[in-house]
Amino acid sequence: MKRIPPAVISSAPARSRARIVFAVMGWIAAPLSCAAPLRLHPENGRYFEIGGQAGVLMGSCEHYGALIHTGFDYIRYLDETRACGLNYVRVFSGTYREVPGSFNIEDNTLAPPMGFLKLPWQRTEEPGALDGGNKFDLERWNPTYFHRLRDFTSAAAQRGIFVELTLFCPYYDKALWDICPMNAANHVNGAGAGGREACFLGESDLLPHQKAFVRKCVTELRDFDNVIFEVINEPYQGNVPAEWEELMFDEISAAIADDPTPPLVSRNVANRQGVITNTHPLVS
Repeated sequence: MKRIPPAVISSAPARSRARIVFAVMGWIAAPLSCAAPLRLHPENGRYFEIGGQAGVLMGSCEHYGALIHTGFDYIRYLDETRACGLNYVRVFSGTYREVPGSFNIEDNTLAPPMGFLKLPWQRTEEPGALDGGNKFDLERWNPTYFHRLRDFTSAAAQRGIFVELTLFCPYYDKALWDICPMNAANHVNGAGAGGREACFLGESDLLPHQKAFVRKCVTELRDFDNVIFEVINEPYQGNVPAEWEELMFDEISAAIADDPTPPLVSRNVANRQGVITNTHPLVS
């Protein structure tokens, strides 16, 4: 049986974030080449092996919306990240986004104006989504979004920068659920009527769409060596069941089963609290 390399468990900054430098593994390290796949160091799994050397990841991860905000110049952002001697960025996928004023964050890239918004699913011709646009079709991908995803990841790789893609996030309040494409009011697929409290349940009718999204992202980025997949940000803030996370890990595992150099997968845990036991084989 093929052994799948384990993942790193990471702790994410709180959503009431300040402009901080976020270290995944402790000490600072200058950017190293992404020419070889990122993996845990075979002699000490508390470190990464980067380009054949022991290393750590460090980045200033304020711009979670770098991917979905088309007005955001991510080339300039990545250039500055590299110039500062950092080698890590963390971005949200677009299944979750914010509104102006969320968490009192100024110039929040995760709350782009409608004209600068790029999400994974294609909008239809049917009006009526709660964000003022047309409704989404959860069975149709937005090709321009996935082009931007690949271009962002490629640009990061060229600069020796690793990308952690956060696939999901709890909806902390009603305003954030109101603009979510998975909200039943915002799509034409007839799922999600259970609301945000039921969004991340194993029996939710949104589950097939969530699995399809996970598989699509993994498939789109399987050619890159500089990617870490994080299933969900701060699940403890939304009482997301561990069983749902396990289903997403299963989907990633199936998508990378034939990959000779599979990516790392991270699991987000509460800072200074929370214990993970009997976790998925993808997670170390």
